[in-house]
Amino acid sequence: MPAPAAAPIAGAGLVLTEPDPVPRHPVLAADACLHPPVDAADVWVAQVGPQRYLRVGADAAILLSALDGTRDAAELAAHLGSPWSPEVVTRSLRAFVRSGLVVDAADLADAGPARPRRRLGWLPIPRMPRRVSYQPPMSIQVTLVDPSRVLGRFRPALRRLMAPVACGIYVAIAVAGLGALAWQGGSLRRVVGHPLGLPEYGIVLGGLLLVTAVHEMGHAAVLTALGGRPRRLGVMLFYLTPAFFCDISDGWRLRHSRYRVATALAGVAVQWVCAGIAALVSLALPPGDAHDAVVGLALACYLYGIFNLTPFVKFDGYIALMSHLDIPHLRRKSMTDARRATAKILFGGRYRRELPRLRWSALFGLCCILFPVYLVAFAAQSWLGGLVAMGPVGAVAALALIGAMLFLLTRAGWRLLVEARDAGARIPRLVLVPALLVGLCVAGALSLDVPRTVRAGYVVADGQVLLALPTGSDPAATRAGYQVDLRRMGLLGGETVATATTSGQTADTGSRFAPIGTVVPVRGGPETVSATFHRLDVIRLPDGTSPREGTSQLGGTGLAKVEIGRISAGGWLVSTYLAPAVRSIFG
Repeated sequence: MPAPAAAPIAGAGLVLTEPDPVPRHPVLAADACLHPPVDAADVWVAQVGPQRYLRVGADAAILLSALDGTRDAAELAAHLGSPWSPEVVTRSLRAFVRSGLVVDAADLADAGPARPRRRLGWLPIPRMPRRVSYQPPMSIQVTLVDPSRVLGRFRPALRRLMAPVACGIYVAIAVAGLGALAWQGGSLRRVVGHPLGLPEYGIVLGGLLLVTAVHEMGHAAVLTALGGRPRRLGVMLFYLTPAFFCDISDGWRLRHSRYRVATALAGVAVQWVCAGIAALVSLALPPGDAHDAVVGLALACYLYGIFNLTPFVKFDGYIALMSHLDIPHLRRKSMTDARRATAKILFGGRYRRELPRLRWSALFGLCCILFPVYLVAFAAQSWLGGLVAMGPVGAVAALALIGAMLFLLTRAGWRLLVEARDAGARIPRLVLVPALLVGLCVAGALSLDVPRTVRAGYVVADGQVLLALPTGSDPAATRAGYQVDLRRMGLLGGETVATATTSGQTADTGSRFAPIGTVVPVRGGPETVSATFHRLDVIRLPDGTSPREGTSQLGGTGLAKVEIGRISAGGWLVSTYLAPAVRSIFG
């Protein structure tokens, strides 16, 4: 039997540089537990909290299983017998304390009475985490159900559904669906570039919501079939975007990395099968709005699956990459390497790499840092306009969102400075470099000119084209002589259908609200958008039709973009994101 202290925690990356206190009466932490192997060839896994998993050797598992909070290191060594000794037990306990697995029984008692843990045989198993939890950097999760209670009963059937023949059928359906979409090129172009009605959007969004739920169940089903236990299924706000989630962290207990890769990619596979089924069903539907809605649903499912393969955030693609490389917390460690590489370039100092074997870890980590910024900016751009249109309450929420984004950026910069200081960077450089960077940003914001545009909508009423300007919009857009692009949008894009100029004249429509189709690509819709109306002069239609005759081609509503000159980059940020909210509150 090898010396049990040689590797008490495999892959935990522990470096004992100074002695840690050893609990007098060690016991597992309140949020820690020990998972037995799925089968004899698998490894033991220690869990700390709902998300953190550490692989442990069989010897370490024996020691952890013996911690009952009543014995000290010498008594544990006597209980376990040879080759354990008090010194070996002490060294192992120090590593466990640093990893958060072990605490002193007295400290656990001081925390107050706790709900008794459920048990799996003689081992405690983790309690369900809080139903509502926050996962950094920007994810709020609401747990709905523990799927393992139901799926565990159907494990044999789930294994049959993963047979090679069944997988071949899934691939055939997904490929046939792509062929069906290509065959219906006209419908596909109409869905991409033209607005749908609210009922059709209801079909697309409702269907996509259902498919996304099935997507997460696909993760849970494959993990269950391979011997794991999916513990949580629920909904979350992920980078300001609603989504479902399934906790497949138990996959670290599986023996082969290919099992974890299969679990991670199961959701995308299920989603593409659903997309293929929707595309094939659309072939049997007669032309019309319902047909276009099903085509849009199939397209959305295919594209959402592709997007889910992005490896720079905690999507399925990242989980698959991390599982293939067999490196827990790949993203966090890569981001640390990127941050340290950046700090070394800017401030100097000496840094230790988290992933020295991966040459590309710093570049990958940089992408992991920047891509969420893009996601948050994109989501914020979509949300801010809608929030401001809701009136003062929505404007306050928009300002809170802007403040949260600025706080996160400031905190990231401060952490970079702290890490550089800890690595030995000199104070003058820590002061001068940020000052220079801030100066360059301010100079760029003041000197760089960008187009100044106002997003609005248009309404066709009684043969006239009216500009619908949402509440809080820049009042400069109401002046005469500005060019306005009238656009018709679909699921993924659109086109300019006419060009107009502002007349400077207010129109009295008898209503203070515009249809929802003036802010989102929907045909018409209920009048729920607080707005003012202004007359437009249509000066050009793409096909040369006269303005009066061509207004019918514009449809009832659409989106508009008012070009009001150029402005500095800083002024654009203020006028686009901050000023509308302020005007909505105080204007």
